[in-house]
Amino acid sequence: MLQELDIKNYALIDHLHINFADGFSVITGETGSGKSILLGALALILGERADIKSIRNKTDKCIIEGVFKLSQTELDPFFKEHDLDFDITTIIRREISSQGKSRAFINDTPVSLGTLKSLSEQLIDIHSQHATLLLNDKNFVFDIIDSQFTNDILTKYSTLYAEYKTLGNTLQDLLEKEQKSLNDKSYYEFLLTEFEELDLQKAIDADLESEYNLLSNAEDVKKSLYQCQNYLNNDSNSIISNLHSVATELDKIKHLNSQFAELSERVNSSLIELQDIEHEIASQEDNIEVDNLKLIQLENELSKINGLLKKHNVNSIIELSEHKSEIENKLSQIGSISAEIQKVQSKINNVKTKLLSLANDLTKQRNKIIPNLEKSAQGLLAQMKMSNAQIQFKLSPTGDFTKHGLDNIELLAKTNLGGDFELLKKIASGGESSRI
Repeated sequence: MLQELDIKNYALIDHLHINFADGFSVITGETGSGKSILLGALALILGERADIKSIRNKTDKCIIEGVFKLSQTELDPFFKEHDLDFDITTIIRREISSQGKSRAFINDTPVSLGTLKSLSEQLIDIHSQHATLLLNDKNFVFDIIDSQFTNDILTKYSTLYAEYKTLGNTLQDLLEKEQKSLNDKSYYEFLLTEFEELDLQKAIDADLESEYNLLSNAEDVKKSLYQCQNYLNNDSNSIISNLHSVATELDKIKHLNSQFAELSERVNSSLIELQDIEHEIASQEDNIEVDNLKLIQLENELSKINGLLKKHNVNSIIELSEHKSEIENKLSQIGSISAEIQKVQSKINNVKTKLLSLANDLTKQRNKIIPNLEKSAQGLLAQMKMSNAQIQFKLSPTGDFTKHGLDNIELLAKTNLGGDFELLKKIASGGESSRI
């Protein structure tokens, strides 16, 4: 129910605020007093197109705001479907700038004009001889029939249908995400193929660059190590030979003075260390081989690694290995999307089974109600001086679930004896439509 209407900067109105009490309100006035301006303002929050000529002061924007008291049972599914906060006292606002820009809000949440119109049309009906278009609106015709229900089948269906639409949107988002991921999958797999040609962990552990530097200078290294052995111990004038002589001389006099004894100990210690160094150098020299084949293999491997470092914009093999793990993780996520799609699809199938049962119940209920409704309408039309007129609610199946179940509906009529039922909008005059 409309409780308040606030109009700012519209047509002749600078600012008008109206409170509507419970019950029946009447607005009267002479021609030109502004009654139609109120309907024009209401039309804006019904989602009608805005005309900037209606803005009173072009330096300010026009604002129309309606406060409605809603029924949660009937409208909660709409709010859930459009991800809006439901409030029994709901405020609908429309703002139009002098540049023609329009914005719409439901409970201060920005919405599209289509969403605003979908809600407002469920809250406000405007009737006149030339504004009986609701009779051609399937939603309105369904409301006529479904208002006769005495059970909660429609409420259950509406709630479940909102869940069905939400799941459908979720599935669509997942399918689009999967398609994008599948487009990326081939690229990620190609990248991994490049990585699989290399053992990055081995490259990290073995320090390939050091190994390559050693192999590429093997001959010079062996030559230097061999020369070091000669200096240390390969002739009578070597370092170790001379140090032996020093140790022998100090050994002769160490008993004479504690300082000589300390020097003797230090020389002997140095002699042991130098002998150990000489053995290590000899061992290293023996282990180094000039292996041109292995050198070529290392060059190829390092070339591939350096190429990947540049391609993936990283600075070390460790960072490259971490990047490989990221790619593997992305591929695994693509698989998880497929699993999520199956999960949502399973939920949809479950909801569809329940919806089908409820939709069939709705059809049965409507088929029970329609004959009595048609008969009652015929009696009322006779009172309206249309004694030969009849209306017919024609149900037909749809191909998929809608917010009204699995039924399509048409309002047919015939206004004279002997005629056939036709769509109301094709055969009824303006006056006949108003009376119907």
